[in-house]
Amino acid sequence: MSIEPKKSSAKADKVGDQARLRAKRIPVEVQALIKDNVVDLSGASDFYKKKARVSTLLNRFVEALPDSQFRLKNNFGAHFLSNLPLFLKPYSMKPADALAEALFFLGREWAKRASGTLPIASLPTDEFLRFHWKEADAWDAFLRSDACFGEMWWHSLGADRNVQSWGGGSDPGDFEIRVEFNFDPKKPPKMSIGIKGKPAAVLMNWWMALKPSSAPSKDPAMKEMREKTAALFDSIVGTLKMDLRLIQPQKGRPREEFGERAAYLLDHEKRSLPAIARELCQLPQNSTALARRQCFDRIRKAASNYYKLLGSDYTSLLTVRVRQRLMWIPPNPSFVKSE
Repeated sequence: MSIEPKKSSAKADKVGDQARLRAKRIPVEVQALIKDNVVDLSGASDFYKKKARVSTLLNRFVEALPDSQFRLKNNFGAHFLSNLPLFLKPYSMKPADALAEALFFLGREWAKRASGTLPIASLPTDEFLRFHWKEADAWDAFLRSDACFGEMWWHSLGADRNVQSWGGGSDPGDFEIRVEFNFDPKKPPKMSIGIKGKPAAVLMNWWMALKPSSAPSKDPAMKEMREKTAALFDSIVGTLKMDLRLIQPQKGRPREEFGERAAYLLDHEKRSLPAIARELCQLPQNSTALARRQCFDRIRKAASNYYKLLGSDYTSLLTVRVRQRLMWIPPNPSFVKSE
């Protein structure tokens, strides 16, 4: 039994105009299942027919017809046609099954977006973001004195997908991390983090598996892939934190600033341990003998370790072999300091 769309004096939502279908590069075998605003799923299996029928919960947009045909109404027809080519690309199933699957998933997305009635938000403009950047003058002054607006580091991705120091050669796991800030204070503040090399490829593989514009992947290996990619991302973020000196690379070591200050006060200013303890340990006047002894030991050890750290630069290999700063050169710089 064939179903003819109802004739109306108003313009119908003609989803299946053949010229439009060809323009959208919808496969010919799928084009044959779409006529005007009706999709024919009679050739689909019962499994996919039942999934497609769920879309009729959108009663203002999808109408069930006899013989597993569905009329797409109002704006949903245009939404369905626009997204159908992207949805069909990864599928190798027969046309009717793929079309039924598309109707279910695209109908669900339409429902999540309040059937296309969600208001379109107005994104903040560059002018708005720049106006509210209160530190713009300070950033401009910093660049004119320091000129560094970013930095890049080279690392290597090990077989276990943990980030390691770059070995100095050319290995497939070598990659670059770059942090860059906008150097134009007339524009809104902007920071970019770039990754070039193997980790980027791993994250791109995960992005392909996500299929943002298509049906989600049902690959059983997705769980393992997600866990490995998440672990890699955490390792990269941890490495970037160390590159930016947000965290200390070695745990348990006394802070270098504390050790340097302790050594300076002991060996340069020749202060007594009680006087140094009052500054560095904030010991109260009525502190116990045990607390004072622990503080004195910490001061001596920190000062000793400070000198050891100074010597380590002479005996240890440089692990960060490439660390390039990105410098801003202002137009028409003046090399002559005015008096």
